[in-house]
Amino acid sequence: MTDYTGPVEAQRALTEINSRQDQVARLAAVPTWLWWAMGGLTVLINAGMDTEDPFTIALASTVYAVGVGTVAVLVGRRVSRRAKVRSSIVAPVTLAFLGVTALAIGLSLPVTFALDEAGIPLPATLGGLFAAVIMCVAGPPAMRLARRRGRSRA
Repeated sequence: MTDYTGPVEAQRALTEINSRQDQVARLAAVPTWLWWAMGGLTVLINAGMDTEDPFTIALASTVYAVGVGTVAVLVGRRVSRRAKVRSSIVAPVTLAFLGVTALAIGLSLPVTFALDEAGIPLPATLGGLFAAVIMCVAGPPAMRLARRRGRSRA
């Protein structure tokens, strides 16, 4: 008896492995709804800042913190419940998430300050809206790219 695996069996096994890797990479990626949630929370906290009312700022900050924590728990549970994810898959996703977030902050801060300097009403809210648009536009494509990179490294 030999342990020879024919080309058909080998191809089936490789197809199954690729399918499982893709499934894990999809689970590790940040879902599109997260970008919308983060964008909405960003606008909310910035709108609170525009009021300059300490109570409103505290309330907006609390809602932001609870919202971000809830989103993180939901995404973390989604991933940990379904698969053990390798760091080679998670690393590109984490870097992409941090990169998009840094891009949104890095571009929205100068916009916010310029709006404030120009005397335009609600500069923080508009700057937050600008950051939210960046997150919602750049986030999903960044996750697709990160998922492909994670799969190629797996």
